[in-house]
Amino acid sequence: EMRRLSPVLKRLKDRLTIPISVDTYKADVAERAIELGAEIINDVSGLTIEPQLARVAMKHDAGLILNHMRGRPETWAKLGPMPDPMGTIARDLDAAAGRARMAGIDRSRVVLDPGLGFGKRGEQNLMILARLGDLASLDFPIMTGPSRKHFLSRSTPEETAFANAAAVTASVFGGAHIVRVHDVGEMRAAADIADA
Repeated sequence: EMRRLSPVLKRLKDRLTIPISVDTYKADVAERAIELGAEIINDVSGLTIEPQLARVAMKHDAGLILNHMRGRPETWAKLGPMPDPMGTIARDLDAAAGRARMAGIDRSRVVLDPGLGFGKRGEQNLMILARLGDLASLDFPIMTGPSRKHFLSRSTPEETAFANAAAVTASVFGGAHIVRVHDVGEMRAAADIADA
């Protein structure tokens, strides 16, 4: 991870006016990324793989995004359906936020992500988008990352782009505070209209 991240972070250091976020569940990678200018760590495991990552974020007063992940990438294809997807996600994210708070991270630095595509089936991802507002009771900002997820794939790139825009719009309507995207210009237009 650091072989890929270091050159990019070194080039961006002190050149941007926006915060840099790095995806990792590894505490040592998070530490080094923060030293190289990252201000936010997106732990795709929600502090379940390396809980000590929370101490790194706390020490550097970094932002921490806690993603819900079911299983591990190598087991996703074998996972059965979740009987209560929204209840499970809410409980797991609440527990992750509790771990972050126990490590001393200020709650204003924590964002929760229901983890679209992270061990969920297509219909479960659609349910998450439809019921995103259920997570408001956790009282943390919510982020979604629908961009280019497999469940949005359509028969042509153009149709897939429209599906992505629909998922971004649904995220905003559902109460997402942050939507992570790849096609920034196009998806910003969708988010701006949804916000308006």
